[in-house]
Amino acid sequence: MLIPNYLAITTEQYNQIVTTDPDTAVGLVLEWLEESIGTKNLTDIDNAFIDLSDELTDPTMREAVGGNSLIAQDPPLFLASAEEVQSYSSALESYNTDNLECEDAFFTLADFYAHAATNNKAVAVLYN
Repeated sequence: MLIPNYLAITTEQYNQIVTTDPDTAVGLVLEWLEESIGTKNLTDIDNAFIDLSDELTDPTMREAVGGNSLIAQDPPLFLASAEEVQSYSSALESYNTDNLECEDAFFTLADFYAHAATNNKAVAVLYN
């Protein structure tokens, strides 16, 4: 099963991804993932993303969990601009978590997007 890895990227990195071919984009993100291990710029929620995306019905939050703009198909790579990341962060921050079963995964993702939004970063979501 493929699981999403969430990576906060700079505007420069975002522009590199959108101006290259899919295979190169995946290669760049894989390189940046390795460089970001142990930082706040990288997170994952393992298989909880399936349950979390089922629980969150708002389209903005579903994009935050599963990805937005498809850049590559194999492996799946999605990209969200810094503006979209701001929107995701706001939506997650204002969500009422009462009765949410995947609370830990939700807060992990909310913290990640809050950090990315605060630092005006875009987000790449790579499934592997």
